[in-house]
Amino acid sequence: MKQTKLTKLFPGNDRGAVALITVIFLALLLTIITTGFIRLTINERRQSTDDDLTKRAFFAAESGVEDAKIALTEWLNNPAYSTSDLRGNVCDPAVVPGVTNPERLITESGLETEYICQLIDTNLSVFEDSLDAWDSVQVPLRSNSNFDRVVIDWHLTAPPPDGDGSSSLINSSPGDLPTEAAWLSANYPALMRAHVVSYPESGSFNIGAFNNHVGFFMPTASSGTNSRSLNDLDSDPKRFVTCGAATQGTYRCSITITGLDTTGGNARSYVLRLRSLYRSSHFQVQLFNGGNPVAITSAQALIDVTGQAGDVFRRVQVRVNLDEQDVLPDYAILSADEICKRFFITDDVDDFDQRCSTNGAGPGLNGVAEFGECDVNPADCPSGGDGPGGPPNDYGKRLVNTSNNPNSIVAGCIWNWGDGSAPYNYTGAGNPNTPGNDECYQGGWVYHTYDDTQPDRCYTATLTIRFSNGLTDAVYTSRFAIPKSSTISC
Repeated sequence: MKQTKLTKLFPGNDRGAVALITVIFLALLLTIITTGFIRLTINERRQSTDDDLTKRAFFAAESGVEDAKIALTEWLNNPAYSTSDLRGNVCDPAVVPGVTNPERLITESGLETEYICQLIDTNLSVFEDSLDAWDSVQVPLRSNSNFDRVVIDWHLTAPPPDGDGSSSLINSSPGDLPTEAAWLSANYPALMRAHVVSYPESGSFNIGAFNNHVGFFMPTASSGTNSRSLNDLDSDPKRFVTCGAATQGTYRCSITITGLDTTGGNARSYVLRLRSLYRSSHFQVQLFNGGNPVAITSAQALIDVTGQAGDVFRRVQVRVNLDEQDVLPDYAILSADEICKRFFITDDVDDFDQRCSTNGAGPGLNGVAEFGECDVNPADCPSGGDGPGGPPNDYGKRLVNTSNNPNSIVAGCIWNWGDGSAPYNYTGAGNPNTPGNDECYQGGWVYHTYDDTQPDRCYTATLTIRFSNGLTDAVYTSRFAIPKSSTISC
């Protein structure tokens, strides 16, 4: 058989084929790289746009929250602003005085920014808030339904700042309250102080109609209880509360205060003041009528706003306390007698050291009191009276005791005239029925003569009251000019 030798169809073209394949490969590679770069650029641009729109939507939602706060202020303070103006149960924005279409912030095509839904709820089943250590908050216990108890839960088991973190519990009665350092070192939940004030729901009444009940609730592992009647707090305000397991996302400690009366002719209004002692704490307050929860009205509002920018949405929820917390005093003075505070205007810095000085004032002193001088006619004072006309070189002065101390605890007093002469030491309180002889009692007076040959000058007289019940001496001062015609300011 004859053999035929195969030859190349295209002799000498090997290099061209390799070059063609290389070009095709490089073209594909460049296409892939270019496509990836374009996609990356588009994604980055989209991400940048989304970030911008997200911020716009969030700020739009926050704008809706601030508008809701303005609307709530109007609702609380302006009788002409009705509940319907809040539009709390629909997405339409609340009426903001002086503003038309408050929800429309940016109207540029493609970048429209607005809040599309604003909800305001003033009837909440739960009042939620948090307290820093030693701070307090007032919760008006109001409802459109009757209630007979209030439940207080505190110490939210969750990582800070959304919760209060982990905690330990007191295993036995600590007796006296420990120091702050010891409490924090043991990592106990906050000791919650609850102060319940009540007053008649209707009709006129005076200060005597107010009732005050205070409880200090200490978190223990097993030796406490979880329910106390309102009146029971008066007999022993320090109470141990049995706290539960540290379950994530739940409140560990709870106390129920019963005995609230909101029905019939004896119906009362209630206000709860909570203070977190030793450490900060999240808490919640709920009202119940028996075992049925009732809504708390007009104590806290839940504002729920959704903002939109382009095709991006952000939702913000905020709780706002409706009671004016910043005007509440942290402490107050209660007295069965009148409390008097003296104000005066002066441009002399020394007056701030000399006027209304009370050193060692303590129990038994009813308010801020001092004794004062009073100028009298010559006939009212011995030895020639007050002012010129007495014995040569003498200026008579009567000083009046206006301190407000119960006579029963006054053991004596010392009058120091402030002119270098010997003080008068009264070991007895005197006879309150004899004018001038009750110099240690309120309303008593003494007489002293000053040398009026000296240039016009100021004197500081001092009254020291001694008590029979072991209280620290109380010191009062008064500053005045001699002679009476003096023009100098003291």
